[in-house]
Amino acid sequence: MFFLCSIIFIALIVWVFRSLPRAREWIDNCDGATSGPFPLWAPPVHMSPLGVLPPKMDGIEWRSLSREVDAEGIHVVDYDAIGQRGVSGKRRNPANIAVFGIKCAKRYVEKQDVNDLLLAMRQFQYFVETARPANIAGRPGVVWYADFEVGYQYNVRAPWRSAYFQVFAMNALLWAYAITDDNRYRDLAHRGLLALSHTIDEEGLCHRTRNGGLFFEEVVSSPPHHILNGHLHALVNLHDFRAFTGFEDPTPIIEQGVRATIDMLPYYDRYNYSLYSLAPNPGFKNHFNIANPYYHRAHVALLRRLQQLSGEGMFAKYADRWENHCGSAFDTLWAVLLIMFKDTMAVVKTLRR
Repeated sequence: MFFLCSIIFIALIVWVFRSLPRAREWIDNCDGATSGPFPLWAPPVHMSPLGVLPPKMDGIEWRSLSREVDAEGIHVVDYDAIGQRGVSGKRRNPANIAVFGIKCAKRYVEKQDVNDLLLAMRQFQYFVETARPANIAGRPGVVWYADFEVGYQYNVRAPWRSAYFQVFAMNALLWAYAITDDNRYRDLAHRGLLALSHTIDEEGLCHRTRNGGLFFEEVVSSPPHHILNGHLHALVNLHDFRAFTGFEDPTPIIEQGVRATIDMLPYYDRYNYSLYSLAPNPGFKNHFNIANPYYHRAHVALLRRLQQLSGEGMFAKYADRWENHCGSAFDTLWAVLLIMFKDTMAVVKTLRR
């Protein structure tokens, strides 16, 4: 028994030390991903149409253009490969589809490769095809859904909706409008705005905070989880939406989003480190809600961006406080533990097949 325990202990030590370089690489990648003006997904305000597409995109061998898409040309995430809990297989995630399409559009601007333009427009067309009409507080709007299970921790079933999906779908449609100069894309994006101005019980995507703010829910669930990066992403993207379109409709929504952020930020602070969410049942399975190094850095970067956009000093205060823990020993140890956890999940998924 002692011999077996010694072998396990030594194997664990080796595993930890082998994970250290991966943890440092991951943290370096986090720093790169969240540095600079993060994130700016909307197209430039003064942008001429990019190019002319073929009248039809039928018959294209999409997989020959990119390994990141399925046979229909839509971006997919391999959740088995990344070891995410509660999700399996290759799935279409609306936010990832939007980001992939925008990246392809940006690459086309730089390199003028028509394949990038085709891939971009195929992703943007997906949001036209999947926009679901919704009766939101008695008014007609549209909402985008995910068609896969998100995991036991959120207590939701497929299909499920998300403010995070909503803003990325809207910005993807703005890119489609910028490329084609077709007002139908902009109008559809504008219809998506309604869900971000109403609460969940009105078929919207928000939770009302104590001072009348609107917290944008990344996962619409009961009880709510209040995922911080999803809310902050939605708020930044709404600023981008207003800047690109010139519409004033988002202004009261943005103001209420800022108010909600001020109301809620203190609840995410734990010993000068940020929480990922305010999940009602924190525990080992959800890392006690502690943000991993990527999301912690994202919180800092998003708050700095929002401080620039809104002038709200509280955002800079929390960004400064949380940034002090970026690159600390705790950061490295936390990354090692998460990598080991993901390795374990990948092994478990493999054994279950």
